[in-house]
Amino acid sequence: MAFGLPFDFLPIPIISIPLSYLFARLTRCNAVSAVATVIFFKLAVPFFYTLDMITGKAILGDISGPAFHVAGDSFFGSFLAQMVEHGYPFLFGSIINAVLAWFVVYMLLTYIIKRKRRRGV
Repeated sequence: MAFGLPFDFLPIPIISIPLSYLFARLTRCNAVSAVATVIFFKLAVPFFYTLDMITGKAILGDISGPAFHVAGDSFFGSFLAQMVEHGYPFLFGSIINAVLAWFVVYMLLTYIIKRKRRRGV
């Protein structure tokens, strides 16, 4: 689960599911749990992106993105244009929030597992 949730904070909407599966398999973790977590939290992605903007602007301020124009009307082109429009604060905030989400979920699950083992349940 700790490897699944951070992928929803990152601006990779289509490939987050296969990436979470691959990352979990490479780290010898439960891949089904990682993918299920990514899928379960897909409805929270707009909230996560808003939190990314808030975090990025709180740390970096209002820095604009690079000045270039994306040609074409494809889905990827419009998505890339939106990412460039939001700029570096969004990207920086998404990385910070993904790392924090991983750390919090990992520590919480580790605590729960250790507590269950002590009780013998």
